[in-house]
Amino acid sequence: MKAEFIDVVCLPVNDPERAKSFYTEVLGFTVVRDTRGGPLHSRWIELGPEGAKTTIALVEAQSRRSQYPVEGLVLKVSNLEQARARLVHYGCRPKEISRETWGLHLTVNDPDGNGWVLVEHEITV
Repeated sequence: MKAEFIDVVCLPVNDPERAKSFYTEVLGFTVVRDTRGGPLHSRWIELGPEGAKTTIALVEAQSRRSQYPVEGLVLKVSNLEQARARLVHYGCRPKEISRETWGLHLTVNDPDGNGWVLVEHEITV
């Protein structure tokens, strides 16, 4: 088997509509699919940055085990200062921007505690 790319990352959420609003309004993701189905008739909300191959799916937390948040998701942005200002505008509490040898980053949690790292890679000559 040869893997082609990561297709979907599932994130546990308690309130799918609130989470959908966060990802569309705050992070600017596009809704790929919003359906109900399967044996439990559960809701499947799939979103991603415009044109991205990899998406996220907001999955209602059905059990205590699935309620633990996901950590370390990385989102590349073109302007981290603007991204941070937008997060603050929408009431999020991102950490301060940190500088590393490869670029800038900050961390922020979605309304359900899923942890994101926003990065801006610096161009080196």
